Amino acid sequence: MTYIFDCETPYDMLVTLKQRVAPTDQARKIELINQYQKVKEAPRTQNLNTWLQQWEKTFKECKQLKLPDVEDDRPLYDFLNVISGIAPEFANIWTINIQMKPDNGNALPDLYKIVELFRNNRRLSDTQRDTTESTDESDSDQLE
Repeated sequence: MTYIFDCETPYDMLVTLKQRVAPTDQARKIELINQYQKVKEAPRTQNLNTWLQQWEKTFKECKQLKLPDVEDDRPLYDFLNVISGIAPEFANIWTINIQMKPDNGNALPDLYKIVELFRNNRRLSDTQRDTTESTDESDSDQLE
């Protein structure tokens, strides 16, 4: 209230609040760079889906500020590097695919597409694992 006490219009109030509260562009860039560095680490305790959403959100915000960290194909390799510890087969296949795309004259997929493919791959893997486990349990029940 102290910031907007002397303001006469809602516009003046918003401008004054923005000057007092909103981070500067430089501060926001530094925050986003730090946030991007954090998502480049595999989640230990964080839910995988939450971490993937954080990747997409951070990437989008970095793109909006045109940070060099997310230019060209760098985020694709960053993402694949991180998930190589979680899903090495997926990371290896897509690393090779990304390296071959320009040679074939094809456009590179964007980060959102790779994240979507990874999510789907994890869902399929989880479903197959659940099916295998339930089959193994029913087989052991029949043996008894």
